[in-house]
Amino acid sequence: LISVLSLLVMSSCASQEQELPGGTPQESQLPGDTFANYSGALNVDIMSNLAYHIRSKDGCDEFSVISTEHAGADGDIIVDGERRLIGGIIKEKWTIDQCGEIAQHLIVITPDGAGGTVVALGKVVSDD
Repeated sequence: LISVLSLLVMSSCASQEQELPGGTPQESQLPGDTFANYSGALNVDIMSNLAYHIRSKDGCDEFSVISTEHAGADGDIIVDGERRLIGGIIKEKWTIDQCGEIAQHLIVITPDGAGGTVVALGKVVSDD
């Protein structure tokens, strides 16, 4: 069993096998094929809120992203000409080294209807 704890929601300016649209990734690349690589604002928002989440929930001030991967999508993923998500919901699993502990976080990116996104994140924990 896997459960997601402590969802944190923030605002920011398909199928599971679907390649993410959006053109060329931005300069500040995260490992893997995360949608955050296609939007500098989204990248910054996810990273700063992930830092807050890890600091407040796990007491860790240092972390690094080891990998990112698709964890599914709901609906058709639609991106406008400015690389903003305007349709569908993107789910990603990020593997993080946080103070020497390897942890996985679920990131869910949803369009907010006004040109931005709402991002929910939570640490994935196993019940074993």
